[in-house]
Amino acid sequence: MQPIIANASFSILVLMPLGWLFMAATVALEIAAFSRLTVRRWWNRNLIAPVLVANLLSGAVGFFASYQLNRGWWLVVWLPWVSSNEVDLKSQLGAISVYYGAAFLATILVECATMHVWLRRRFGTATTLKATILTNVASYLIGSVAIYSWSFRLI
Repeated sequence: MQPIIANASFSILVLMPLGWLFMAATVALEIAAFSRLTVRRWWNRNLIAPVLVANLLSGAVGFFASYQLNRGWWLVVWLPWVSSNEVDLKSQLGAISVYYGAAFLATILVECATMHVWLRRRFGTATTLKATILTNVASYLIGSVAIYSWSFRLI
């Protein structure tokens, strides 16, 4: 039997220890990937603050955008994690994909802007933007597979 939390949206999970663990793991993955892409090491403590702040800003924008668009259901637009209790994946895959794609693009915009302002003198625009985009692609892919596999009982 699967835990009941698999039937909850991310807006509920984010308030629980597992949600915080998921977000911490995502930020750690992004720090490692960004470090590897820019300084050729898997960890650089000078990159912790910029990646963390970029993710916090992206999360804040997502929170408020989702709240406004859903009249109170925060994070459903920004991170549309839903379960098989809420969505029929076969018939609504297109709608989920549109929401997820829009949220991903908005995340990229917020994080690229933040990372560019913070690191433009250190790495240059092209390096910073490329590393931010690739880092987010990796974290979105890994995080999406993990979350959706669990909530739709694919694993």
